[in-house]
Amino acid sequence: MFKKIFKIFAFTLPISLIMLSAYLFLEKYYSNIDNSVRDMFFNYRGTIEPKNKIFVIDIDEKSLDRFGQYPWDRTILGKIIENLTNAGVSIIGLDVMFPENDRTSPHRFAEKLNIQGNFINNDLIFGEIVSKTPTILGYTFDMNSKDFIEQETPMIPATFIEKGLTTDNDFMIKAKDIILNIPEIQENSYSSGFFNNTADNDGMIRQVPLVIKYNDEIFPSLALEIYRVVSNINKVIINYDLNGITGLSIGDKFIPTDRYGRILVNFRGGGKTFKYISAMDIYDMNFSADEVKIQLLLLELLLQDFLILDQCLLIMLIQELKFMPMLLIIFYLEIFY
Repeated sequence: MFKKIFKIFAFTLPISLIMLSAYLFLEKYYSNIDNSVRDMFFNYRGTIEPKNKIFVIDIDEKSLDRFGQYPWDRTILGKIIENLTNAGVSIIGLDVMFPENDRTSPHRFAEKLNIQGNFINNDLIFGEIVSKTPTILGYTFDMNSKDFIEQETPMIPATFIEKGLTTDNDFMIKAKDIILNIPEIQENSYSSGFFNNTADNDGMIRQVPLVIKYNDEIFPSLALEIYRVVSNINKVIINYDLNGITGLSIGDKFIPTDRYGRILVNFRGGGKTFKYISAMDIYDMNFSADEVKIQLLLLELLLQDFLILDQCLLIMLIQELKFMPMLLIIFYLEIFY
C-alpha cells in the first residue's frame, strides 16, 4: 500500500512542479494554453440560444442606400431612439461615441460660410432627445498615453466601495486619459459607462473589464452600469483578497472576476446568433410595437469582423434578474468595402 502511494506521489509531484513553474515563470505561454483549451470547449459546445429575446438593429445596405454613408445626421439616430422609446423601452445603452460635433449639422455649414441666421443644431437636438429618453451613453479610456492627463469625468449616480484594498493588491486597471462625448450630449444622459476591451496575447478578446480607475475614481463599464440601473442598486462593492480583485457584489449578486476586475465572456455564438432588424425599419416605425414591449435596449456600433462582446456580457449579468421577457437590441454597423 505504501509503495503504491509512493509511486503515485513520485509520478504526480514532477508534473505538479512543472505546471507550477510554468504558471509562475512562463505565464504568457501558460495563458496561451489555457486560452486554447477554452476556445476548444467553446467550439465544441456550439451556439447557445440566449434566454432573453435579442434583436440586432442593423445598419444594412438598404439603410445606407436610404440615409447615405455612416456617420449619419444625428437627428436620424435621435429619431430611432425616440421610436424605440415610444415602443416601450425602459433603458437604452449607446455603445457608440460622439466625441466631435456633427459635421452635417446646418449650423456648422452656416458658420463656415459666415451666414447669419438661426440654423438647426443637430447636436443640441440629439442632446435634448437623450435627455428625454432613458439613455446611458458610452465612452472610452486611453490606456496608452505616456503621461496622465487630467480631464473632466462623467457623473455616475452610484457609490463604489473597495473592500479589502491595500497597497499590495491594487491591480485594478488604471487609465491615463478619458475620451467623452461632446458636452451637449454627455451632460444630458442619466449616466454612462466605458466600453474598453483588452486583447490577449494572440489578439483575441476573451475578457472585458467591469471597472476601471481614473484619477483615483472608479468607473463602471457600460454593461455593468446598465445592469446596475436596471437593478435599481446604488452601491457596488469591489471585493479584494491578497491576489487582487475577486469579484463585484451588486445587491445579492456576486460577479466573479480576475485580479484586474475583468470577467470572462461567455459567448453565445457567432455574429448571426441574434435576429436582425433594419435601422431603416425602426426609423420608419415598420416594426411590431407589441413585439418590442421591451425592458432593455442596447445600441451598439460594431465594425466588420469585430467580436460582439458587450451584449454577451450584458446577457450574463441580467440572466438572473426576474424581469418580464426582455428584448435586447444591438445597433449593428456593417462596413462594406
